[in-house]
Amino acid sequence: MVNLEKSILKNIYLIIILLFLILSLHRGTFEIAPFIYGAFSIILIFYGHFIIKRFYPNVDKYLFIISAFIVQFGLVMLYRLDLQRAVRQMAWFAVGVTVFIFVLLLFPNIKRLEKYSLTFALLTIIILTLPLFLGREIKGSKNWIQIGSFSFQPSELGKLFIIFYLSGVIKK
Repeated sequence: MVNLEKSILKNIYLIIILLFLILSLHRGTFEIAPFIYGAFSIILIFYGHFIIKRFYPNVDKYLFIISAFIVQFGLVMLYRLDLQRAVRQMAWFAVGVTVFIFVLLLFPNIKRLEKYSLTFALLTIIILTLPLFLGREIKGSKNWIQIGSFSFQPSELGKLFIIFYLSGVIKK
């Protein structure tokens, strides 16, 4: 199983290198920036996989590997179309992997979250009703909350809380 996992990772790293290499040659001359993005992506995937393997050897590592791999296709397409958005997306990918690792290290025993399932349900309801009172209309929909220059959709946070709630309820 370990050899299969290493083989899959090596192939994914190779494909990511090829994707970003093709992107580096896209405009007719070699650009180093896409290649650096690809290397940064590989480092993030490697580090996330290392943390999972080190602290959770019995967990399904393929879920992280495959989802991170799919993100790379989006990054390549976005980079080809709009460099500024690709850079922002890469930053969010880095934040996502960092939060993923942080949560794994912070909550090694997920059973502690089971006792807070009702709290997660209440937080979901509160967060989903916030746009009614504090919402800002963007492109015709009033489902954004703005704090300074940062705006977000509370439903994205609500999805996370509902997952925590359902996992605690289903476990019981």
